[in-house]
Amino acid sequence: METTLRTRYCHEAPSAQTALDIFKGVWKSSLPMALNLQTGAAKQFFADPRVMWANSVLPGGFAGLEILELGPFEGYDSYLFSKFGAKLVTSIEANNINFLKCLLLKDTLGLRSVHFLHGDSLKYLDNTNSRFDVIWASGVLYHSEQPINLLASIATHTDRIFLWTHFFTSEMLMNANRPYFDSGKNLEQVFQGQAYTLHYRSYLNDAQDLPLHYEGGLQSFSYWMTRRDIERVLRTLGFSSLRYHETGEMEGMPYFGLLAERG
Repeated sequence: METTLRTRYCHEAPSAQTALDIFKGVWKSSLPMALNLQTGAAKQFFADPRVMWANSVLPGGFAGLEILELGPFEGYDSYLFSKFGAKLVTSIEANNINFLKCLLLKDTLGLRSVHFLHGDSLKYLDNTNSRFDVIWASGVLYHSEQPINLLASIATHTDRIFLWTHFFTSEMLMNANRPYFDSGKNLEQVFQGQAYTLHYRSYLNDAQDLPLHYEGGLQSFSYWMTRRDIERVLRTLGFSSLRYHETGEMEGMPYFGLLAERG
């Protein structure tokens, strides 16, 4: 995708669209049609079925809740939490371009209940005493180089986690995903007396020259876990109720979404 992000002056009358056009060509998600504003082409995000489902199964939905969102990307779920009446949404984004997009979205759509912060989600969790009604971790775990530590840190701040993630299967070593994995760099981690294998996955890119439309983690690699091991960690952390929203596969990579709650 060709991008046009560079220093330039705007010669049009000020508007929401002129602000959004600062990132013209590097948006992925498309704003709701009713807003009559142009961003990206992908229409599914601002009607994210994961948020719709969670809002339908939580008692009272998101109304009045304090939510911590990890990795908002372009702020589409943040928008929906606000729309459904969340009391406060604290949203942590490490990617500088995505963070600035989120700030633009907050201003354009008037998301007064949403507070975007720029930095590392795990370091935020390790340095706050705040608790949240829900911690939303959609598209985050499989980008982490410390996935077990991330789950453990999340668990100290909430009794309710929404998790959407890809997970490792041996079948991926026999399809187009094979070049990304290097079993020689796998790690073994013992957590609360149980052993886990963390599967090394490279992004196969130059971490110093990332595209403006980048979807990845903080490092040039991450560690993936199996579905069974993710469930084991959650249960070890006291999340006895695992309600699945969906399971499926995307480009040979299986995924699931679930709401984990302490009983």
